[in-house]
Amino acid sequence: MSKEIFIKSYLEKVEKNYSYLEPYFNHSLILLSAINPVKYEIINCLMIEQFIAAINCTNHFLERLMKLALIQKKTKGLKYDKVEKLSKKLDVAYHNYDKLNLWESIDKCLKEAKLITTEEFNTLNNMKDKIRNSYSHAQMQKINQGLPNKIPMRMYSFKEVAKSMKNKTPIEHKEVLVPTKSPALQSEFQKMNSKELAINYFNTVYQIAKNIDIKLDTNKEYYK
Repeated sequence: MSKEIFIKSYLEKVEKNYSYLEPYFNHSLILLSAINPVKYEIINCLMIEQFIAAINCTNHFLERLMKLALIQKKTKGLKYDKVEKLSKKLDVAYHNYDKLNLWESIDKCLKEAKLITTEEFNTLNNMKDKIRNSYSHAQMQKINQGLPNKIPMRMYSFKEVAKSMKNKTPIEHKEVLVPTKSPALQSEFQKMNSKELAINYFNTVYQIAKNIDIKLDTNKEYYK
């Protein structure tokens, strides 16, 4: 594929998708600014319709969000003018939180730091089980759950197709039941369902990130 075709395809996607992604460009996290670069990587993936990549990048965003929220809460109010005190607090915070599993950090954000609501806690745990785990571990049966065991498809012979085209007769085919566990079909089902999932997943996680950012802002700078 030529570079010109790539550029044309990307420009068309940007033109089509920019409007619904523009609000994410226009908003930046403040207390959680360390994960803004990851947010832009997700937006770029969504912009050019790399939805599976966007989902996996959102997985990273979510994991980092929970740990960063706990670290920021632990070190709140400390700036670089108090670098020694900040350094010590950071050492403790990273020791306590950087090694946590996702379910542990979500739990601590609710019960210890009180940075998320019970509803957000339930939402995050649900997404952890249904999206994060299945995509992170490439568990296709979880990603594509709900499919029948087999689906009907038609098989064609290239020889018969050429013959039918020449004679202008109906193309002969054979009806078969194909297992949906076929790797090619699994990848196609994943691709078909990834767009809506990627957009909704990122939007939900980012809204929670915005809520946490506001709660971390003890000086209420958001309202000035």
